[in-house]
Amino acid sequence: MDGYSISEHAEVQSFHVGHGKEPVVVIDNLLEHPQDLVQYALEGPCFEQQSQDFYPGIRQAGPQKYAQKVRRSLEENRYFAVFEASKVDTISCVLSIATVPPAKLRPIQTVPHFDSCCNDSYAMVHYLCAQHHGGTSFYRHKSTGLEKVQQHQLGGYMRTLKAELMADTSHAPAYIHGDTNQFERIGTVPAKFNRAVIYRCSLLHSGDIQPDLGLARDPRKGRLTANLLFTAADPSSTH
Repeated sequence: MDGYSISEHAEVQSFHVGHGKEPVVVIDNLLEHPQDLVQYALEGPCFEQQSQDFYPGIRQAGPQKYAQKVRRSLEENRYFAVFEASKVDTISCVLSIATVPPAKLRPIQTVPHFDSCCNDSYAMVHYLCAQHHGGTSFYRHKSTGLEKVQQHQLGGYMRTLKAELMADTSHAPAYIHGDTNQFERIGTVPAKFNRAVIYRCSLLHSGDIQPDLGLARDPRKGRLTANLLFTAADPSSTH
């Protein structure tokens, strides 16, 4: 393996989603040799379902060398400039494969989610699968108008959403794909092998998981992604 070198040919673009104009960064051709990461998924620690995790599938710890190189590249290349941040620290790195069939989804797994209420926390999804496995979409909660959830909004949002889901018995459990009774899709990033997408953790989002096209546990055949969480801040900021 080459140590997960960042490609010199990485292509970076950004766009904004929703009324809040939240930035989203997309990086194509992230790694010079992305198959090295797929090989790690095959040979590394066993994939397991995490009982404390709402992810609809199995996960394993990602290689620290990969996380370190990605973090350094994000910082050196100022990919976080669109978030008005430059200092980047890695919180976690895992490899994930979606495997849960729709009928076995928990209610919380059928709606968009957020990873953190902290404005300085960011998520990166690195697609290591074919496009047909589905990318990532961003959503607005219709009744509250929320596109991201901050700490002071958390309690009210969760109570409202729980009440709405309990009252809505019109659908069988399913992965979300676009608008529903409770949510409106406000943006999407299609999956593409070796593409990464970065966004604020507080944004309501969901994977566009395609169960009819396969929920294989094999990293070479399933919806394999690398999922990283970061904190990123402006060192000159006083907060």
